[in-house]
Amino acid sequence: MTLTEILKQYFGYSSFKEGQEETITSVLNDQDTLSILPTGTGKSLCYQLPSYVWNHGLIVVVSPLISLMYDQVQQIQLRGEKRVVALNSQLNPMERNYVFQHLTDYRYLFISPEMLAQEEVLQRLQSIEIALFVVDEAHCISQWGIDFRPEYRELGHIRERLNQPLTLALTATATTVVEEDIKQVLFPHRSPQVIRLSVNRPNIFYQVVHTHDKEAFIQAFVNQYAGPGIIYFSSKKQAEKIAELLRTDCHVAAAAYHGGMSAVDRAKIQQQFLRDELEVLCATTAFGMGVNKANIRYVMHYHMSASLEAFVQESGRAGRDGKKALSILLYQDGDEHLPRLLSADAQDDFSTFAEVAQKDPTLLTERKNLLTDLQQKWAQRLAKHPQYLQKLTQEMQIHRFEQEKQLASMLDYIHTTNCRRQVILHYFGEACEHGDNCCDFGEIHYEDILPPRLPKQEVKKEKDFSEKIKQLFNLGNLS
Repeated sequence: MTLTEILKQYFGYSSFKEGQEETITSVLNDQDTLSILPTGTGKSLCYQLPSYVWNHGLIVVVSPLISLMYDQVQQIQLRGEKRVVALNSQLNPMERNYVFQHLTDYRYLFISPEMLAQEEVLQRLQSIEIALFVVDEAHCISQWGIDFRPEYRELGHIRERLNQPLTLALTATATTVVEEDIKQVLFPHRSPQVIRLSVNRPNIFYQVVHTHDKEAFIQAFVNQYAGPGIIYFSSKKQAEKIAELLRTDCHVAAAAYHGGMSAVDRAKIQQQFLRDELEVLCATTAFGMGVNKANIRYVMHYHMSASLEAFVQESGRAGRDGKKALSILLYQDGDEHLPRLLSADAQDDFSTFAEVAQKDPTLLTERKNLLTDLQQKWAQRLAKHPQYLQKLTQEMQIHRFEQEKQLASMLDYIHTTNCRRQVILHYFGEACEHGDNCCDFGEIHYEDILPPRLPKQEVKKEKDFSEKIKQLFNLGNLS
């Protein structure tokens, strides 16, 4: 069968999106591959389709979020493929042992980098054939590898422990710096085939709104225009507050989504949003990676992102159906202090850790309960590698410098007096060939992009199915 025939038979599509076939062909030619494809390109197909060519071996997918794993697993199962499982902390010991005993029965295994780093898991995977090792959202290696989830920086060593299987790294956004970081961590011995498409999303219109009353703007906006939409926050408390405001004052189906909620509640809210039972999701960045919802009409940022990469990732969740969509960033003077504060918290964690490690490393073990989760991860590595502190110190210095550069580029986007799309593409090393009215330096008419909110009486009529049935069968004229 040809690739197009496999695509049609197993996935129901008649043609590939740009970048998909090139990536799949590279993998099938036994080439380690780094694919940088924009949000909405269908990156998951790039590792799913090859399994139907090989029809043997396990495809291991390293995924950053449990919600993303379950979303991918569900999509694969809905396609009729049952040989798929997610191995994560949500499984009880019996379920986990079952997965271990039946690894060779699965076609796809989704796993977090933390779970993959466990010795028992590595030994189990060493004993079976891994057809393809996939690092999904590979930019996390650079974005999260120091001060959030250091296991991402270990994926190169883990890959070596697994006898360097054929590897595919996937991401939607990567500057040349991030690209080199991914190569250095994952592919230190052999350069991968790199497939890069433009990050440009021509159907997304960009706007920055300078306002001293973000709540009033959101309220007026949602009262006039319908979604679905996502509003991003850096604060769980603020996300909950705005969701409540939208429910009570705007009478819109809205909910908050953040990492402080239970996994069950997060999964429930995500499914409601995917099924259009919720119109507005007030979310922290815990939501969105890999979520397959094509009809999101706008993405709004209540708080500014810490980097242009994150902003483009999050904004790119709008308009995946190819129709016009809107990205709005709400800005108030001084908003940049919040990402700096969050960055400073991680630096403070490190400074405290380094001070204790230099004076008396045994305290890191004896007083483990006083350490943060991140400090405990650092302590574990220091116990195994005495030189780790020196390496970590250097990396933290570099990382702090990079974070400041990223924040500066975000501020360039906010304060530019030129085309905002041009700022984005220039950051990623691309030329800008924008059309008219691609951002708020042209003319943005919301009514050309967003559906209007119907008056309440029209909504009521639309949902009054009993009245429709009467009219359909002319029941009102029966005597």
